[in-house]
Amino acid sequence: MRRRTRDFGHLKLIFAFLFISVFIPNVINALNSSATGNLGSFETGETGIKLCAQIDAGPADSLRFLVTNNQGFSADVLVGNDTCKNIKTIAATYTIREYLPQEYVLDSVTGGTVNADNTPFVATATGQYSIIYSNEYDQKGYLHSFGYTLSNQAASAVDVHFDANGGTGSMNTQRFGINSQQPLTANSFTRTDYNFAGWNTKADGTGTPYTDEQQISFATGGEITLFAQWRNVNLYNEITSRSNNGVDTNIDFTSKATITDGNGNGLNIRAGTENDQYPIYYFRGELSDNHVIWADKCWKVVRTTETGGTKMIYNGLPALVNGVQQCNATGVDSQITVNVNGADQNTFTFSDQGRSKSPADVGYMYGARIESNILLVNNSTTSFVFSNDVSRNGNTYTLDTSPGQSISGTWSAERFNAYSRYHYFCTDGATSCDNTKIAYIHHYIFSNDTILYISLDGYDDIEDAKAAMFANTTDSNAKAMVETWFEQQNLDGHIADTRNYEDDLEDTVFCNDRTYHSGGLKGKDSDEIQSGTTQSNYHGAYGRNVIKNANNNYEPSLDCVNSNDAFTVNPANGNGMLNHKIGLITADELTIAGNGDSGYDTTTYLYTGQFTWSASPRAFNTTSALVSAWRSPLGYGVPGDSIGLRPLVSLKNNIEFVSGTGLQTDPYIVE
Repeated sequence: MRRRTRDFGHLKLIFAFLFISVFIPNVINALNSSATGNLGSFETGETGIKLCAQIDAGPADSLRFLVTNNQGFSADVLVGNDTCKNIKTIAATYTIREYLPQEYVLDSVTGGTVNADNTPFVATATGQYSIIYSNEYDQKGYLHSFGYTLSNQAASAVDVHFDANGGTGSMNTQRFGINSQQPLTANSFTRTDYNFAGWNTKADGTGTPYTDEQQISFATGGEITLFAQWRNVNLYNEITSRSNNGVDTNIDFTSKATITDGNGNGLNIRAGTENDQYPIYYFRGELSDNHVIWADKCWKVVRTTETGGTKMIYNGLPALVNGVQQCNATGVDSQITVNVNGADQNTFTFSDQGRSKSPADVGYMYGARIESNILLVNNSTTSFVFSNDVSRNGNTYTLDTSPGQSISGTWSAERFNAYSRYHYFCTDGATSCDNTKIAYIHHYIFSNDTILYISLDGYDDIEDAKAAMFANTTDSNAKAMVETWFEQQNLDGHIADTRNYEDDLEDTVFCNDRTYHSGGLKGKDSDEIQSGTTQSNYHGAYGRNVIKNANNNYEPSLDCVNSNDAFTVNPANGNGMLNHKIGLITADELTIAGNGDSGYDTTTYLYTGQFTWSASPRAFNTTSALVSAWRSPLGYGVPGDSIGLRPLVSLKNNIEFVSGTGLQTDPYIVE
């Protein structure tokens, strides 16, 4: 093959033109045809790219080339007159840049063809590519790219080279006979804070993968380089380095997360934390890759924390399948079992003794229990004075009847105003009464002859009563059972000579948000009732996760509004009322996990086929004044219901795992 290119950008003397264009090429052609001889030919078994220079005339005594490939190889090759340089190839994409004096031109190519589009050419480890340049009067250099034709070379072996790819150490080249199967040499490279994760024919892991000591064979000879692949053993870093959907500003929290249309399915960053030292990442939707085995138990990662922890929900015990631990528990098997008075129990009431008639009953801990009362009235004759403020002097309570602070009339006529703003009244209709008759309306219902109220006996006003009810003095049944389970599983290392798994946990907040979103217990000046509707005393979780905002969406929050509701072990981190670093999921965490407003989403990773308790109060309502709490998946029940418990823990930021990819069949294993 012969290719010549001329660029006569300037007119020359006619005689010179005729001489150069007619006589000189003929002479050079004759020289080339006779002089190239075996230049560029290969020895027996020799492969690679052979660059050759044929210099018949001119000032240069050598030619220079730059040879690169997409595996990081780069060589500046100087080729002397009438000589060749052979570059051994691996399977890769090569580009050759010729730094030629302007009178030299490509003379021939063996094993391929010259492309005009400058597309790099693909070479194999066994191909032969001979490229010969000869001089000719011309006026520009070239940037050629080469195609190739795979030649059938008789080779007896394949040399496998091992690249540490960021690790340290050395490994000898391993030789394979053709069609001779044998295992790859066991990896001996190491890398600080990383686990070896196999080999790949490309450094970035996009080529052909091989496992450590995998049995392989080769049908043709040549060379191959295998690059070590590494996985960060820090669990937080591993999770947050995965591909994610970015900041969750466009997620519709009223709808579930789906694989087909996305809506946040996968890993997300919580809006407002993206610039923090530890942005909060959370899993959402239909997932199979957030499984962890810690303390010989299965957990599913829910989210990370603002301190870089990994918050996980309990998911039963590992199952041994073909000698491999897997996490596939569902139903009651994904809930904790506690030995209570000698008998195993896997369902529990939220409140002790199943009580549910006081706002105190939705507390993870609670104080005084002020139960709801029902007053039946004759609406046509009974009149009351309703006030938005009250003062106390010993056992005597006096309503504020100043203008604008009170109204008077029958319950039938004034029930809307009474509930929305003027909550305080004396049950005998007076403006001053003793501690047995002072009351606070907490709920409006349609029935014209019923008032639901809480007695203020012993408390100054509703805020004083709420503070007493929400004081953290007594454990709820849910808290007692979760912490008992923790101790029965010996996660605190209280049994002599055993590991204290609690040392792996950070003291993060488990929130029992008892603030009120709307309704009478929110405060004495709550003007939120709508005429003609039933109003409940909704807690903050209900407002954020059920009542839509101006954008027709929910507004889940991972903040805990009141320090009194922020359950921690150390008072420096929250209320300091936990005995162990373990708690329950919140309604907000249920929402970001992808439950949407369906209440019982069978596709979210939290679904087990069973209801389990969350830590979020829902409301204080209904004609029987029952307190309701959120269940998981997102639903609600009264604290007297007996359902499951799936507690959460949060691993510290520096916790490492020894193996696994997070799949149900290959969970991250923390030892």
